[in-house]
Amino acid sequence: MNDTNRKTPQSPERSRAVSARRQRQVQRSRQFLSLFLVALIIIAPILLHNVLGDKREKDAAESRSVSLSQEMATATTKAKEETTTAEVTLPENVLEYTTSSKQEKDFKKALFIGDSRVVGLQTYGYLKGATFFASVGLHVADALTAEVELKGSSAATLPAVLENNNYNRIYIMLGINDLQTDPDTLGEQYQEIVSTVRKYEPKATIYIMANLHITAEKSGESTIINNTAIDYFNYVLQKMADGKKIRYLDVNPLFDDASGALTADYTGDGIHLYPKYYPAWVAWLADHS
Repeated sequence: MNDTNRKTPQSPERSRAVSARRQRQVQRSRQFLSLFLVALIIIAPILLHNVLGDKREKDAAESRSVSLSQEMATATTKAKEETTTAEVTLPENVLEYTTSSKQEKDFKKALFIGDSRVVGLQTYGYLKGATFFASVGLHVADALTAEVELKGSSAATLPAVLENNNYNRIYIMLGINDLQTDPDTLGEQYQEIVSTVRKYEPKATIYIMANLHITAEKSGESTIINNTAIDYFNYVLQKMADGKKIRYLDVNPLFDDASGALTADYTGDGIHLYPKYYPAWVAWLADHS
C-alpha cells in the first residue's frame, strides 16, 4: 500500500487541544443561551406592560372622546335652550338686510378681529369706517403675536394696534381654524385675547361673535371641523360674556337652515358666505350691537 494514502494519526497533545476547543465552544454556546434567557425574562414583562399600557391608553382616549362628544351635545342643547328667540330678529328674506350711512357711521370706531370670515366682512361688508385686524387662517393662539397688515397701514400686532388707536366697540370671531385643539385650552387662549383687549380698551364694549356654522354636508365630512364642535366652542365663548361690557352675538340664526347648519344656497364652499350676504350680516350687527 502506498504510504501517502495513510492517515497520519494525531498526537495526544493535538487531540487534547481539539477536545478543549470544542468544550469551550459548547460552553460559550451555553453561556449565550443563558444570557439570552435572562434577557428575555427581563424584557418580556416590559414588553407586556407596554402592550397593555398602549391598550389602556387607547381605551382611555376613546372613553375621553365619547365623554367629550356627550359633553358637547349636552352643552349645545343647553345653549340653544338658553337662547331666546326674542334676541334674534329674522327677515323673511336675508337679503332684506342692507347697510346704510348711519350703520357705516356707527362702525367708525369699531375694530374687527378675526379670520377669513371677518376678511369677508372687510371685503364685502362695505364697512369703510371700521378697522380690521383680520387674516385668512388666523389662529386663536397666534392672534396676539401675529403681524397683520391693516388697510392703509403697515403690518402690526394686535397689542400695537390697540395701543395706538381708540375703539368703542371691538368684535372678535376666531376659532374655526382651531377646532382640533382641546376646547378648554382653546377657551383659555381666547380669554387671553379678551383680557388683552380689555387692558388696552377698558371702556369699550367687546362683542364675542359666535363662529358661523358650516353646511350639513361639510359638517358630515369631518370628525374635527363640524357643527357639533362649532356649537360646543361657541358655548365656551358664550360663558365668557357678562351681558354688559362683554356681549355674545350669534348671527347663525340669520344664515342657518332648519337643521341648524349653514344654508347650502348661501355658500359656495360650505364654509364662507357668498359676497352678497355680507351686507346683511353687517346690517344685523348694526341692529344687535
